[in-house]
Amino acid sequence: MRATVKRDGDKVWIEDVRPTGDGNGHVRGLEVLLAHAGTPVAYERLMGLSGMAFITQADTGHRWEGVLDVGWWPLDEWGLSMRLDFLGRAVGRDLKKVTAPTTSPPNPAEAYRAHFEPLVKKSVDEGRPLLTPTEFGFVIFGYDDEPEQPPVLGRCARETTTEMYRMESWPWALFVLGEQTTPMDTDTADVAALQPMDTDTVDVAALQYAVNLAHDRAGPDDPGWRGRRLTGQKAFAAWSAVLRNPDEPVEDRHHANMRGNLHWNRTAAVAYLRDVAGRSDGGAAEALQEAAASYESVLKQLGQINCTGLADDLEARRTLADQIDRIAATEREAAQHLERAVIHMTVQRDSGKVWIEGVEGWNFAQKGSSVHAAMEVVMRTVGEDVPYEYLLGTSALAFRMQVHNEWCPSSPHPWCGYQCVSGSVKALPWKVRAYEVKPDDADGVREARAAVVASIDRGVPCAYGSEEDGVIYGYQKGGEEWLCVHPFRGGNTFVETKWPWGIGVYTERKAEMPDRRALVLASLKQAVEMAHTKNVDEYDCGFHAWEQWIARLRDEKWIAQRSENEAGLMQGNSWIYCCLVEYRGAAAHYLRSVADDFDRGAAEHLCKAADLYERMVKDILLAGDCPLDVAPMAENLKEGERWTQAMRDEQARRLEAALELERQAIAEIEKALATLT
Repeated sequence: MRATVKRDGDKVWIEDVRPTGDGNGHVRGLEVLLAHAGTPVAYERLMGLSGMAFITQADTGHRWEGVLDVGWWPLDEWGLSMRLDFLGRAVGRDLKKVTAPTTSPPNPAEAYRAHFEPLVKKSVDEGRPLLTPTEFGFVIFGYDDEPEQPPVLGRCARETTTEMYRMESWPWALFVLGEQTTPMDTDTADVAALQPMDTDTVDVAALQYAVNLAHDRAGPDDPGWRGRRLTGQKAFAAWSAVLRNPDEPVEDRHHANMRGNLHWNRTAAVAYLRDVAGRSDGGAAEALQEAAASYESVLKQLGQINCTGLADDLEARRTLADQIDRIAATEREAAQHLERAVIHMTVQRDSGKVWIEGVEGWNFAQKGSSVHAAMEVVMRTVGEDVPYEYLLGTSALAFRMQVHNEWCPSSPHPWCGYQCVSGSVKALPWKVRAYEVKPDDADGVREARAAVVASIDRGVPCAYGSEEDGVIYGYQKGGEEWLCVHPFRGGNTFVETKWPWGIGVYTERKAEMPDRRALVLASLKQAVEMAHTKNVDEYDCGFHAWEQWIARLRDEKWIAQRSENEAGLMQGNSWIYCCLVEYRGAAAHYLRSVADDFDRGAAEHLCKAADLYERMVKDILLAGDCPLDVAPMAENLKEGERWTQAMRDEQARRLEAALELERQAIAEIEKALATLT
């Protein structure tokens, strides 16, 4: 949508920013931003995809004037922030939250001018409104040079008029709508896909996330908030407990806020579920309608709540607590219906064949580490947002350089040499049970097959593999044959009959997630340690591996001595180069994604390292070419073409230049660590 920007003296504003209506102010604000950008998404759908329709936010540690302020619980935006990245991909727009070092700066005006004003002015000048969670959702579409009051103009996101007015408070964070991306299609978005999926898998991810919210399994993962901020049944229990505790003072408005926000959320849940049910059939549609009916019952019960006169009436408090407990029981029923809907929508059965819909494969041109690609696929299928790049980062594989002394293609594999797996396993939201059973162990094979069948029946794929990993998404013949996707088969579906070296069964979501900050720190320390490690078994590592690889590319004699296996040598050289390009690109992405977890000093060093890795990939390793043009496999050569010394010298030249940036990037990571330890 082409925006009209108006100016009058020092006042600048965007015309035609539409009003919305009642409801969650933060989501209403996103609705305004998306509509103004020409990519409208209905409020109820945004509520469903973000999880806000299903959340019951609670923060058991927030006190205001001596009172445990339950009314604050549903007003804060942390529930939306947990799902912001997925929501952005679902609607096809980059969504970003910009924050200052603290939400309560000693001088709010100075903090605004230092951290937010340049972005506000730039966005408004370009005709792009912004949203701040300050004042529970305020759409910013103008500014001026007012020195004493916030120079921010707009309106409350729930405002129904077109009036523009000044914010009363200084913004402490911003939600920014970025560039348009390739959106997940309507069906795919609802299964948390990162790429297109089968349309039968409609809305599964949003529903799985709703179930996780109900069972308090969705986060937040930050140890500072974990166990204190609640999202489901524990939130209702905490709300009820405050009222039942005679030593805990209460205020009517807090509980009225809780009731009102819950009413907004569940009203959206009913609308969202009715919409999804209309696009579903059979048992799924029935379960969704039953879930919607449960939430309608919640709305009816909320309408019967009386939140007045609580402060001095313990009996009234007990009555309200009893009502909350009954609502919690109805919410449990709704979650059960949602769980049943997810199974109906994902697990299909036909003539002894059982499979999970929507499981997408991959090939090696897309993702080089099959171990981490399989993790991502399983997590995506169960509605978890764990990107491949994050797994490469937490495992530290994104930073590893490793070259077998005979250039074996196993060099980039995370299990080989300096292992890069444990960090990513810790980062997974789910527990994994490994079955490493020999094919002649009849009892062990029987147990493993039964575990795979049980997992598929509940809608959870399994990872499996020998040299490389794939995903089991179904079975037939009672589990004697598996339906799989595997990069060796180009990501296509097939029937697997061979027994693997190992199987990974994802048993349940972890009760507590590891500290994300600790995971990142461990990966950065491992990155530095690997860079300075020379050898692990038959693999050269770190800076030494770079140097050895470059030297051997230039050593005609070393190559000639292996001429009988030139095709194998080329394959290993090419695969190592291709994975280097992918892994360092992932390193840049990972470092930028985690930089905000740290203070400004450390974050700046991490972003500098990310910039160096990005330059390495774009300007040196690729420089406009395909990796296979620089480091070809034998089958990539044209008829009569040879792998010449000139080609190897050019590859060595690029690696030598890349090594300089590698050293600089590791130095920046070391500087970041120095500020944190």
